[in-house]
Amino acid sequence: MKKTLLIVVLLVAVTVSAMARSGSAAVKAMADDIESINEILAGHTRLVNSMKNTLEDLQTKHSEDIDKISKMLGDVLKQEKQVNTRISSLQKQMKELNKRAYYKGKKIPVLIPHINLVVRPEFATNITDFNSSADDKMSWTDQRVRLGAELHPFKVLDAVVTIQDTRRWGDSGTPDAHYNGLDLYNGYVRVHDFGVKGLEFKIGRMQLDFGAGRVIGTDVFALSGRAFDAALVRYAPMPAVDITLMASIIREKGMPSGKDRNLFGLYYTGSFLNKRLTADIYGFYLEDGNPALQLKIGTFGARMTGEPVKGLFLEAEASLQAGKKQIATKKHTHFAVAYYGSARYEFKGIAKPGLGLVFSSASGDANNTDTRDVAYMPLYSSKFKYWGKMDLFDWSGVVDGGFEAHAGYKDAFLAYLAFHAFFLSANGGVVNMAGKDVNFLANKGRTLGYEWDLLLRYKPWDFLHLDLAYGIFVPGSATKAVFNHSNLAHALYLGAFVNF
Repeated sequence: MKKTLLIVVLLVAVTVSAMARSGSAAVKAMADDIESINEILAGHTRLVNSMKNTLEDLQTKHSEDIDKISKMLGDVLKQEKQVNTRISSLQKQMKELNKRAYYKGKKIPVLIPHINLVVRPEFATNITDFNSSADDKMSWTDQRVRLGAELHPFKVLDAVVTIQDTRRWGDSGTPDAHYNGLDLYNGYVRVHDFGVKGLEFKIGRMQLDFGAGRVIGTDVFALSGRAFDAALVRYAPMPAVDITLMASIIREKGMPSGKDRNLFGLYYTGSFLNKRLTADIYGFYLEDGNPALQLKIGTFGARMTGEPVKGLFLEAEASLQAGKKQIATKKHTHFAVAYYGSARYEFKGIAKPGLGLVFSSASGDANNTDTRDVAYMPLYSSKFKYWGKMDLFDWSGVVDGGFEAHAGYKDAFLAYLAFHAFFLSANGGVVNMAGKDVNFLANKGRTLGYEWDLLLRYKPWDFLHLDLAYGIFVPGSATKAVFNHSNLAHALYLGAFVNF
């Protein structure tokens, strides 16, 4: 009995002990879980605090941005108010001007005045004989004044009048002589966009300048310039279509009829690829009934310019002439050709330096005793622009190869250097040189000479620029054979040009 009781007591004790141990483990596990939960809560607390700090920083930053935006908005509103005030002022001025644009109930047409003044002292030596032993130094001062106005009475109607006075200082001989070279330079009426977009009619005395001006140009260097008594119709509705039909009376002989000199022309130019490519096609017909020199000559050609890559400018032109020429009673057939090509590259930079290669050729006639005339006859070209600043040659009987370089600063300064190598295109023949026809000998060489040109330009204002130009010509074998001298020729000019 006692043994049984003892066993029961032991079992109870073991059971209680086991239960105690089991409860302790559970409590420990719960404590561990509570500790883990506390760690998680602490992490969440840190995250919440971090988010609060970030939110406060963002609120501070956005507040600063909002303040900046508010300030900018205030400045914009202030500027807008100033602009509106300025607009109101301009509107009042426009109303006042509109009131002044009427006289006795009729609208006064818009009148735009123009003023052009050129004063150009020049010096030259050995230009005509290449002989330093001869006293052939020349100096003179040319002056040109043009006063003109454009009148715009209606939206589709313009009228232009320009009076020109040209003189060489001292040519008058006395201060009392006032009429040295007064003439009408421009005087024409233009009707445009009347019912048809791009359609234009012009009639009167006017400048004509087609393409690059190698066939028909204004010849801006010549003191008197060049203007034509002409009528033209132009149709240019879009960049790819620009067509001009013109007719001009160059010389009127009166009676009997048929002895006038007339010029007719058709010129097409088109611009493509955002004006990076242009193409010209033209035809001109020159007739002259003068018994001493009768002409019936057609000039046909094509010209193309392009900018294949940024800064690279290419140009090519080819011209062909065909017709008849009669000198006194001797008749000639006329067939001649001329070519021109150039490649120029302009670099980037503040000075915008540029380099270019130039080539031109025009057929000449080595035999003027036969009935075939193959010398290209320039019509009315701007020769100074292409064949040297010394103005020695034209697009006839000459091959010209050379280069040019330029650099400047904005529009205020320009330095230009050019080199020309001139050769006869035929084995002798008549070539116009320095304004005179010179008969070059056959089999005496074809080298006419070499020319260097330097031009410096200063342009302090848009309406004024000053030019200083110097040219030197080294005679070649063909020139030496004719003149029997080979001294250097020099030319220098200083020009002041004013345009309003």
